[in-house]
Amino acid sequence: MKAGNMWNIHISDDENKPYYLVIADALERDILSGELLPGARLMTYRELSAMAKVTVSTISKAYAEAKRRGLIKTHIGRGTFVQKNVLLKPSEQDIKANSIVEFGVAMPLFSEEPSIKPILQKIMQSDEVDALVKYFSPLGRLAHRETGASWLCHQMPGLNI
Repeated sequence: MKAGNMWNIHISDDENKPYYLVIADALERDILSGELLPGARLMTYRELSAMAKVTVSTISKAYAEAKRRGLIKTHIGRGTFVQKNVLLKPSEQDIKANSIVEFGVAMPLFSEEPSIKPILQKIMQSDEVDALVKYFSPLGRLAHRETGASWLCHQMPGLNI
């Protein structure tokens, strides 16, 4: 990574967890808060191990845990990147009284749509299943909210969003 684009990892020493989980939690926190954006290239194992003052093996375990959580994806020869479909937590500005539009995802009911069950069973066997079955925030994704707000402003001139 370029020095100006480096992840400024914040790790708490008072955790009673293995250090690789503390690092994976810090990575998750910074991805969900928006400090690390979807598609961002992460530091190499060696760069992060030097910064966090831990072994490369610890970073390898931390990245493996983050990958298991669906937060990152590794491309051999290219690097490790934040997944593009990771949901960002809404900011406090997003959570104002009477300002929430429900963008949650409704999951299909097998009893009402029996034809979808074989398709979902095939998806469940996929390596990418974790990204598909996570809880989705009722606020939806930031990009979807921005698109909706833009459309509303276009449809209703004078609307202050």
